[in-house]
Amino acid sequence: GLPGTDGKRIVLGANFRPEKNHRFVLESMRRVVDLVSDASLLLVGTGPGHAGLDALESLRHTLGLERHVYFLGHRADIHSVLKACDLAIIGSSSEGLPIALLEYGMARRAVVSTDVGRCAAVLAGGECGVLVPPGDHERFSTAIVRLLRSPAEREQFGERLYNRVQNHY
Repeated sequence: GLPGTDGKRIVLGANFRPEKNHRFVLESMRRVVDLVSDASLLLVGTGPGHAGLDALESLRHTLGLERHVYFLGHRADIHSVLKACDLAIIGSSSEGLPIALLEYGMARRAVVSTDVGRCAAVLAGGECGVLVPPGDHERFSTAIVRLLRSPAEREQFGERLYNRVQNHY
């Protein structure tokens, strides 16, 4: 099984590149865990070399998130990982059309995403997921906490995003 508590698993599917802004995501997770003590973040992806990953593991330690943030590496079974998680996120500082967002939709996951690239278009301006300004820790973490605490709202967003991805992408 996956690490973390059922109902409190957050997933980020993104390779470790600067524009994916994992640092922002980890800093936001610190705020999330202060409010939802059993929340966990599963990071799925790989990176060019180990420097970026080492820096993130160091940041995880600095923030005291060892029991809340897990590096899963590359996963061939991404769909089953997504289905085992409760909320999916994108914290990017810039994007085109993130394939992860479409994968989140196919898995019927609710999404909190920064408003970059085509994310707003995929999320229908916020009807199919929560959009927050890039770099805004407060709004990003608040949206995550809100959805962790509201299974019904997560289900609605997940269903809307699934339908949107089916119909438009």
